[in-house]
Amino acid sequence: MSVVEAPRQTPVRTEQPIVEPGTGRQGPPPPSGRRSRIQRILLGLGCGLCALLLALALAISEGLLVLGGVTKPFESLFAAPVDEPTNWLLVGSDSRDGIDADDPNAGYFRDGELPVGKRTDTMILARVDAISGEIDMLPIPRDLWVDIYGADRSGRINSAFASEDGEERLIQTVQQNLGVEIHRYAEINFVGFQQVVDEIGGVDMWFDTPMRDPASGLFINQTGCVNLNGFDALALARSRTLEFQRTDGRWTTDATGDLGRISRQQYFLKRIVDSAASLSLTDVGTIRGLVGAVGDNLVISEMNIDEMVELARAFKDFSGEDITSHSLPVVPFRTESRAAVLAMQPAEANQVLAIFRGEDPEPIAPTEAAVELAILNGSRTPGQAKSVEGLLGSHGFEISEIDNGPTSERTTLTYGPGFEAAANRVARYLEVAPVFEPDADHEGLTLLTGIDYEGIRSEPLAPGAFDAPAAPGKAPEIAAPAPEPVGVLPGSDDRGACS
Repeated sequence: MSVVEAPRQTPVRTEQPIVEPGTGRQGPPPPSGRRSRIQRILLGLGCGLCALLLALALAISEGLLVLGGVTKPFESLFAAPVDEPTNWLLVGSDSRDGIDADDPNAGYFRDGELPVGKRTDTMILARVDAISGEIDMLPIPRDLWVDIYGADRSGRINSAFASEDGEERLIQTVQQNLGVEIHRYAEINFVGFQQVVDEIGGVDMWFDTPMRDPASGLFINQTGCVNLNGFDALALARSRTLEFQRTDGRWTTDATGDLGRISRQQYFLKRIVDSAASLSLTDVGTIRGLVGAVGDNLVISEMNIDEMVELARAFKDFSGEDITSHSLPVVPFRTESRAAVLAMQPAEANQVLAIFRGEDPEPIAPTEAAVELAILNGSRTPGQAKSVEGLLGSHGFEISEIDNGPTSERTTLTYGPGFEAAANRVARYLEVAPVFEPDADHEGLTLLTGIDYEGIRSEPLAPGAFDAPAAPGKAPEIAAPAPEPVGVLPGSDDRGACS
C-alpha cells in the first residue's frame, strides 16, 4: 500500500469499529480494456483541464456548461489575466439534489430523510498555466478555521458555503484568508460526479490491499486492477474513516481523517489523467449530448468556448506526473468551544501560497516560524488553559500539552536554550508582558498563565517587541522532522494491469 507524506499532524482514530454490512457490495466489474470515441473526447478534456475538481468531472463540466449556455457569473472573481496563470477554486458539494431515495445506495448519502442544502465536501485551489503546461494543486481542508467573509465570526471554512450566496461568500473567504486571487470557479455535486465517471467508463486503479469504509460506501474486496464506477469513485474520494486489510487478514484504520482523504483525492486525480490513452477535442456535438445527463449538477464561472479549447489543446500531452501537489501547513487544535479544527501556520503556509500568488517564496524569519509549546494554568481560573489553547491555536501555534500548573502571580514563559525566538513570538500575542525564565534544563517552551493574565491579542505586537534572555547551555540540534504519513492510498509500484 502506498503512503503519502506531509507535514506532521495529530491523527484522530474513530471510536467505533468499522463493520461491513452483511449485505456487502460486490466488487466492481473488471475493466473492459476498451475506450469509445466519446471516452477519448472526454479524457482529452480531462487532461486539458485536469486541475478541476478531482480532475475529470469538472474538466468535462467546463465543456458541457459553456456549450450548454448555463454558466454562472460571479462578482467576487478577479478578471482572468491574459497569457498568465489562472487560479481556480474547485468545489465538490455534498448536495444530495438528484439522489433517488429508492436507489439501493442512497443510504450512504442520507440519515433518515435526505438532507437539504449543501456544504463543501472538497475544496481545491488549482493554478493552471497554459503557457508552460504546468498545474499546481492545493487542497483546502474543510476543517480549516478562518474568518468567514462578511459574517463577523470565525468558523470552519466549509461553513461559508452553507450561508446565503454561499459560492460568493466561499470565494471571498478563500481570497481573504489565503491572500490569493481567484479567477475561475467550478462546482459539482455527488450525482454529477458519479454520472461523469460512469459516462467515461469508470477509472482504473490498482489496489494492493482490500479497502473499505462503510460510512462512505467503499468496499474494495479484491486486489489488482479495479475499475471504479461512479459510486465507488465517489466513495473513495469521500472516505474519511478508511480501513485497509493487512497481510495477516486484520483490518486497520487509517486514522488521518480529512488529511488522508485529501491525499486519496490527489491520487485519484492523477489516475484519471494517466488513464487517457488517446486525446481528441473535435466532436463538440457529442460532448453537447451529455448536458442533459449532468448539466443540472454542475456550476461553473463564465468562460468562452475559445478559451476552453485553447486551454485543452495546451495540455493535450499532459500526464498525472505533471501535476505538482502541495499541502497547506496546518496544525490541529481545539477552539474555546472544544471543536476539533485546523489552523494554518502563517509563515510556513505563506511559502506554499506564494506559488498561487505568482510570487517567489521568501525565507521564514525566525521571529515568525512555527512554535510548539505547552500551556499550564496558574491563575486559578477554571478552564483557562483550554481557552488559551483555542486562542493561540487559531494563530497556528502547535499546542503539545494543556494542564494545571502551580499558582503564579505573573504570566511566565519558561524555555530552554534555542527557544528564545519562540518565546518572543508567544509573548507578542499576550495582552500582558510575561516574565521570561530561561532554564538550561528545560526542554522546549512552556507558557504558565498567571493571575495577571488578561488574554490573547487578535494581532501580535511587531517583531522586536521583546528580547528574551538567552538560556544558558548549548541549543539542541533540531533536525528537520521527517515527514509522517497522512494517509493510506490504493497503489503499488507494479501497476502493469492498469497501464
